[in-house]
Amino acid sequence: IGGRFSVFSSTGLLPAAIMGIDPYSIRNAARRSLNNFFENNSLIISSSVFSKNNNMGGKLNCIIHYGDALASFISWYKQLWNESLGKDSKGSFLLTGKGSTDQHSQLQMWLDGPNVANYTFIKVEESEGFKILSHDKELLLSGLTLEKIQNIMADSTYAALKENNRAVRMISISDITVESVAELMVELILEVLVVAELIEVDPYTQNAVEKIKINVSKRLKNI
Repeated sequence: IGGRFSVFSSTGLLPAAIMGIDPYSIRNAARRSLNNFFENNSLIISSSVFSKNNNMGGKLNCIIHYGDALASFISWYKQLWNESLGKDSKGSFLLTGKGSTDQHSQLQMWLDGPNVANYTFIKVEESEGFKILSHDKELLLSGLTLEKIQNIMADSTYAALKENNRAVRMISISDITVESVAELMVELILEVLVVAELIEVDPYTQNAVEKIKINVSKRLKNI
């Protein structure tokens, strides 16, 4: 099993077990997500067609996450997408953005640059956390949690992109738990596999990466 697909294997779950996380809870969450796909897969299929259609003609795939705890998950997804679909001059580059940081550094390009990308926002519905306290009722942020503010930023940016006729979608998870993230990981694995079928590439190989490994090995032997 390729590394990017091995997250729910015994090898992939070993680090979680060492950290004290019940591996069976992760596997059960993954199974629920898989069963949901077979029982009601219209959302995944439509999303996959959306991704496939926007992959044509040198499109970019940009995923923006709101929640620092999702950073490692996004790194995994970047490898899953790029290594599985970048074959035979097909597929699309996956770029990542961090909300709300990249709203300031990249949003101008997203909104008013070339319309060559599709955008996926991932936000967390749970709004518990540090609350901004103020007796000044004129302060817009008063009484809001940082998570709530991030979600408002996500919704606002999503709406702006949609109004500018950008290809955009929103994915929400209830909270950042191993179970919620595991369910989302299964959905995205399935989506990548469907997109691979639609653009007619083998998602399980990474021959180009193997060439780099061979080159590195040769240079090490010459030292």
